[in-house]
Amino acid sequence: MLRDPETGKGPAVCGCGRSGHEAEAVTITRRESGAVGVGGVFRCDSAWLCPSCAPRQTLDRQGRVKEAVSALYGQDGTAVMVTLTVQHRAGDRLADLKRIVQTAGRKARQGAPWARMQKRAGVIGVLVAPEVTHGRHGWHFHLHLLVLCLAQSNSTAAEAGEFLIQRYMQYVEAEGATAQRLGQDVQVATSPENAADYVAKGLAWELAGRSGKVSRSAKGRAPFEIAASAMTGQPRDYALWREYAETMAGTRSCVITAAMAERLGIEPADDSAQDEGEQELAADGVEVGILSPGTWNGLMRLGQAAALIRKVETDQPWPEVAAWARRTANPPEPAPPPPQPVRPSERDIRETAAFQRGSTAARLGRAVDVLRRSTGARRSFELDSSVVTALIKAR
Repeated sequence: MLRDPETGKGPAVCGCGRSGHEAEAVTITRRESGAVGVGGVFRCDSAWLCPSCAPRQTLDRQGRVKEAVSALYGQDGTAVMVTLTVQHRAGDRLADLKRIVQTAGRKARQGAPWARMQKRAGVIGVLVAPEVTHGRHGWHFHLHLLVLCLAQSNSTAAEAGEFLIQRYMQYVEAEGATAQRLGQDVQVATSPENAADYVAKGLAWELAGRSGKVSRSAKGRAPFEIAASAMTGQPRDYALWREYAETMAGTRSCVITAAMAERLGIEPADDSAQDEGEQELAADGVEVGILSPGTWNGLMRLGQAAALIRKVETDQPWPEVAAWARRTANPPEPAPPPPQPVRPSERDIRETAAFQRGSTAARLGRAVDVLRRSTGARRSFELDSSVVTALIKAR
């Protein structure tokens, strides 16, 4: 759905799951959990556009946030959860809402007033995670902020969150938009898990088990729900998905800066390489079998890769699964169609009919031609009626 109709090219997500250019084979594995892995393929790593990579990116972000908050708690710190929204209506462009919210959110954390609050509340950094949904009032873009504080009390830390909200609302107004205080929120996180779930939920993925199921937000549909509807041929949702993809691809989330990491004693983490992708040449687990890159790509092209995974999950013998994959991905060439009958022209039809009827004129003409050749006559000559009748009967 994201390829350019003229060039056929698209973002990295369009090639996700196909065999990598360095892979000689695609390996199917089974992990201890029972999940099926695939090695030797390209992964786009897009948290915003890819239904295969988004759950993994969500878990990665949750892990980095949990590590940061755990390190903060180890220093007797406090994490404050802040939500920043803007009023919106049907017809507002997602790109405009994103620009307003992100610009106001960034400016709220700049300048001397914020520097004084940082010092007062011991703010060592802010993790930012965008979230997008779409409902009856159009696009809803908002930010989840996690303010990491070394304040002496939870109330002082919460004060830093409220200070952010007030400055944010002022900068939203400066952008020509409106943000009501009722639409914003500030809470103190109760645990590292609570903070991780809050920040990483921007991807709207339900990560229970291996379902990979999209969760429906109370504020509207999540992006992958829109994509699923667009796949069924809904033109409005197709346009919405294209708009979302153009706006959100490459957006960073939950970035742990070098300065923040140094204060917490952890490693920095960034999304700068997101949407570029990488080759996943090895897959965890015990090898079940291998396929040629051509067979695997054929299954991907026909939308049958998931069917192969289900066959492996249900413990079907690999030789049978591999044979099915080869047949499905490389069907025999269809027999050429029979040649189309040639329809004769009307002139051909008339001439053939006249010949078959053996008209008197035609029979006489052929008889005279034969007579001329046999006598060597080069000029016209006269024939009486009895000779003509004899010639017609003879021919």
